[in-house]
Formats: sequence, C-alpha cells, structure tokens
Amino acid sequence: MNLMEFFEIKVTESSEGYVEATMPVKTKHTQKYGFLHGGATIALAETLAGIGSNNLINEATHVAAGTHLECDHLKPVKEGSKLTAEASIIDLKAHKHVWEVKVYDSDSLIHISKVTCRIVAKKIFE
Repeated sequence: MNLMEFFEIKVTESSEGYVEATMPVKTKHTQKYGFLHGGATIALAETLAGIGSNNLINEATHVAAGTHLECDHLKPVKEGSKLTAEASIIDLKAHKHVWEVKVYDSDSLIHISKVTCRIVAKKIFE
C-alpha cells in the first residue's frame, strides 16, 4: 500500500500548474485527542505538489521530489470531515518548482503550505 492509498487521497482535478484532491478524515488520520494529525495534512500537501511537478516535467528523464515545506495549521479538524486540497504553482524554474497548497474542510481554510520540489535527473537514482 502506498501513501496515497493509506491516506485515501483521491485526485479530482489535474492540469498544468494545478492539482486538486480530496481526503477523508478517519481515525487512522488523527492524533490521540481525535483531531486530524498535522503530519497527515502535510503528507496531503506534499503529495499534491509532487503530482503537480511530475505533471510539468519529462518523467522519462527527470523526477520531482519535495525538499522543503513551510506549513501553517489554521484550524483543528475532527474525524468524519472530508478535506479538499488545491495546489497551485507559484514559481516554475527548470530545477525547482514552488507550490502553494491550501486545504479546506467544507469551505473553511484549515491549512496552508508552501512546498518546494527539486527536479533531478533520474540517472542519479540508478
């Protein structure tokens, strides 16, 4: 099982420079007080930025990997909620992409991240 399957992240829209997805908040996503764990929200944000960056590059020769995140958790979320996340490119360079990711519970903004993805040649992984 990969991370997207574990967190039940479903991409609902993907276009050049934009990715949208949903994620339910279940017991497996919460910390001991029953609120959404911040790490789950961060995983959602980095996942969307990574998908977006990989959509913008030649995946036959390069790969995008999250290297830096700045995150603010704005509101707590309880189990049973359904999150919607939107990632938009804010800086596009040959070897670096910067994304703004906003996460909502219903219509309320609960989290905002800036995610940097490095673009590297696949050959370094061989």
